[in-house]
Amino acid sequence: VAVYDDAGKEFALKMFDCDENNETLELGTLRELSILRLLRESNSHPNIVEMADIMEPGEEGDCTEGNLCMAMPMFRAGDMKRAIKTGVISPGPAGRKQRVHIAHGLLSAVAFLHDNHIIHRDIKSDNVMITLPDEENGNGGEEDIIRPVLIDFSLAKFVDGPNAVLPPGSTHTGEVGTPTYTAPEVVKKESYGLKSDMWSVGVVLLESLIGELEAEKDKTAAPIIDEKKESLPESPFVNLLRGLLEPDVEKRLTAREALALPVFRKFNLEPPPVRIIETSTAIPDDDDDENENKSNHNVSKKSN
Repeated sequence: VAVYDDAGKEFALKMFDCDENNETLELGTLRELSILRLLRESNSHPNIVEMADIMEPGEEGDCTEGNLCMAMPMFRAGDMKRAIKTGVISPGPAGRKQRVHIAHGLLSAVAFLHDNHIIHRDIKSDNVMITLPDEENGNGGEEDIIRPVLIDFSLAKFVDGPNAVLPPGSTHTGEVGTPTYTAPEVVKKESYGLKSDMWSVGVVLLESLIGELEAEKDKTAAPIIDEKKESLPESPFVNLLRGLLEPDVEKRLTAREALALPVFRKFNLEPPPVRIIETSTAIPDDDDDENENKSNHNVSKKSN
């Protein structure tokens, strides 16, 4: 559903299910809203979706009827899965520069999350939206440069530190991730940490090179990925993929190690500086909460 603010700017409306009394939200919804509330304004990142507004359940006939909703940017080009299927993301040598910029943007987003001890746990091509050059400020740009934007934080959570591990099956939703993108240690029901995200990033980037991968069950994904990975000829981008798709967690690249690889230097893409979330600006005090309730809900409920 598309909605508009007072200036006519277009947003997408993500709806969350409530109970029949509009009082209880699912844990995934609470998790996503709380983390995205932190990642706003001065804590925002160009490759992470920014929450524009929260809209309370509306009355009958309203576009928010019966649902708590989040207004977020509208991504007209869709997600990476669609872009890979339709050829917007070019496979093979033709899309090399395009892929490197996508990889840099996605890894920059994950590095920012991991620097702040946030694990996403559901990185996949469906959860990476793309912005094409002609959508960026309306003034175009390099025609083969695509900006990836990571969305869906319903499985994300804070961990105790960069080396923290979560116990097997540690989720309130029954699952962590999607079969094709799930790290081997998670599939094996072992403890896992931030580096499980790196495997998922590797699968997304592998798809950008060779096309869509599908595995219906967790245990069938790793052999398919290993076969595809080993069949690729040597190149800086393939070396990146192999570092991310390393079954041994200790040997697998971190986001910042990946960003320091030569494949990015060739395109003058530097590792972004470390930024730590300013919780004092992200979490308002009581007075700020009162002011926000008066002024923040400014997105019109007009829909397409």
